Amino acid sequence: MKEQENALAAKNREKRAKRKTSPKKPEKLVAELKLIEPEPETRAKPMDEILWKAAGKTNRPFHKLRLVVSINGEIRQKTPLDPMYWQGKGKFNVDEAFALDEFDVAPFDLVSYHLEGVSRLNPRSPEVTIYSPPQFIEVRPFREDAMFGIMEGSG
Repeated sequence: MKEQENALAAKNREKRAKRKTSPKKPEKLVAELKLIEPEPETRAKPMDEILWKAAGKTNRPFHKLRLVVSINGEIRQKTPLDPMYWQGKGKFNVDEAFALDEFDVAPFDLVSYHLEGVSRLNPRSPEVTIYSPPQFIEVRPFREDAMFGIMEGSG
């Protein structure tokens, strides 16, 4: 009986030793950011407020998360988002807004915006930046219907 117990204990020690010496698979950073609303391509007037929603998930916490807004390809603002939305790991949702008049847009400008998150696999690893796909807003004139009427009547 004791021999069986000793044999079993020796076998268990071997298994533990193999587990300790076998290399661990390196953990990968899994992170995703996406803008949900409004539609990826939309139109708005220069004074409109853009209500936007985003979702994300990560297996490591983000250290920074911000909304980047560009006008005609030029970055105008990088706005840090409140950590209450995204602290910790797992899934999160963001529900925010920005006003186009903050950027002095003019009719026919093209506004693009995306999320930018910074994370790292562990404290010693380099930072990794994750981007959401961009969304676009075509700035239309205040009275688009009046402009079409003028263009139609001038022919």
